Amino acid sequence: MTLSPVPASVCWTREPWGAALRCRPLEAIAQHLFTTRQLQLPSAEAWQTLAPSLGVETDRFLTLNQVHGREIVAIHRGIEPRALRSLQDHRPDADGFVSGAPDVALVIRVADCLPVFMADRRTGVVAAVHVGWRGTAARAAVAARRECGSRPADLVVAIGPAIGACC
Repeated sequence: MTLSPVPASVCWTREPWGAALRCRPLEAIAQHLFTTRQLQLPSAEAWQTLAPSLGVETDRFLTLNQVHGREIVAIHRGIEPRALRSLQDHRPDADGFVSGAPDVALVIRVADCLPVFMADRRTGVVAAVHVGWRGTAARAAVAARRECGSRPADLVVAIGPAIGACC
């Protein structure tokens, strides 16, 4: 697979399952990555291939039922295993997560929408938001920032790749 050229603020990494894109300034605060279509996640076993790349246990992934809105789900440091399992079993209808729990991986899936990752360099709180045109108009990323309780000057933000005419 030929990888697209990227600006110096991001870099491609080789993972056991394929290529990932990482934002250098964000990496200093929070583990993250943007995957390519090389990574397919149809089963629990497939998620096991992703966990080491993010430094989390395989049972610590959270996903959403993304609805093209502005609802944000907050995950607090020290989330109880039963609460985490409930969120995994009954994915919330929302378009973003805010988390103070460094041992939980937040998953946003996109095609023609944008993945937006934020990390507060002062508090370590992170957010992952799915933003399409509806979410942009509804200010979903702003809702996530407010839920983080972050000052804009403290945030490092990465807007991930999305579908375009070239891809």
